[in-house]
Amino acid sequence: MSQKKNRTQKKPKSEIKLAEERFQNCIVKRNSLNDEARAVRDERNSLHDQRNKVMEEIMKYRDEMKSNTTTKTKHQNARNSAQEKAKKLIELKQQKRKGKKGEKSMKDTVQALHSEILNLEKKKRNYRDAYS
Repeated sequence: MSQKKNRTQKKPKSEIKLAEERFQNCIVKRNSLNDEARAVRDERNSLHDQRNKVMEEIMKYRDEMKSNTTTKTKHQNARNSAQEKAKKLIELKQQKRKGKKGEKSMKDTVQALHSEILNLEKKKRNYRDAYS
């Protein structure tokens, strides 16, 4: 009978040892998975930080682009108005050379200048209204 007790006592000890080994293996595996998860999380966070920096730069360049576009539009409008004035003056000079009809060409010139003055005053009022 003493032999049976020893065998029955040994068996539970080995089962306990196996269970403890399995438990330790599980702990080791959990720790390695936690370490791996931490590394992946750190990598993700660094990528997010890089993305945020790039997006800030992109937004800064977009704002700069918008301001450049508005400046460009103002300059183009000024250029266009100057070109229109030049075209009108050239046209008046050509009419003066061709026509030389005295009062009639002078009358046309005065009317053209008068309409040009009215247009400029109108543009000036619109410009003031738009930026006031």
